[in-house]
Amino acid sequence: MSELFGAHLRFIRESHTDYSQTDVARMLYMDRSTYSNYELGNSEPSIDTLKKLCCIFRVDATIVTVK
Repeated sequence: MSELFGAHLRFIRESHTDYSQTDVARMLYMDRSTYSNYELGNSEPSIDTLKKLCCIFRVDATIVTVK
């Protein structure tokens, strides 16, 4: 995953929900900065976190991880 992953993640959050980064981070029980780093492509979520993100955004993992 990379900056492209982060761009997809941000697009999904902004276009499919009214959630802020803080909202999503709270749902994942993490700091907003940790979640922000996912969207910026600075770090990658664990498989467990990726599954949770898919549930939060109601999308399949292939949508988020498109290359």
